[in-house]
Amino acid sequence: MKVFREVRLKVNRIEVGDRIKVKFGKERHTATAIREDKDGVLFLLDDCLDKAYPMNRDGGTEGGYLESDLRETLNEYRDMLPDKIKERLVPDENGDELRLLSLEEVFGLDSEYNETAKDKQIPWMRDRRKRIATRKGDEYEWWWLNNVVSAAYFAGVADDGYASYDGASYAFGVRPAFKIKNL
Repeated sequence: MKVFREVRLKVNRIEVGDRIKVKFGKERHTATAIREDKDGVLFLLDDCLDKAYPMNRDGGTEGGYLESDLRETLNEYRDMLPDKIKERLVPDENGDELRLLSLEEVFGLDSEYNETAKDKQIPWMRDRRKRIATRKGDEYEWWWLNNVVSAAYFAGVADDGYASYDGASYAFGVRPAFKIKNL
């Protein structure tokens, strides 16, 4: 009988599909390498953080993701990472080491839900099953993306893996992405 077995290996180079363990204080997660870039490998948590968070407690979208309460929360989570991961993190163009993915990266859609960004979609995310996530205590979880959709709504990924949007003050799943320098 042929079987597929997951094996732990110590490697010099990370490849798309590789998984690592990630700790945020007492929270324990796994993350998968979903894209290799020139400056590192982009990882995405396989599930959502244990706690659901609103994008903004006041419900507005002014300032977008860059001025959101959730971005501030992710910076606090970054500080909880083990040093061996922190020292290899690559900040994005905004200086963030933990971030949310965008509509373009997950679905190949722009903020108006037009299919004009298909070339920006991460190939790993084309499989809807890889967009479905869980959160501790919930079977399937809706999770935030970083795009503003209207004055009160941000984009997200519905519990069935399709594009969605909801009110910024609602608490939903958070599935952080981060880039690690490849050796």
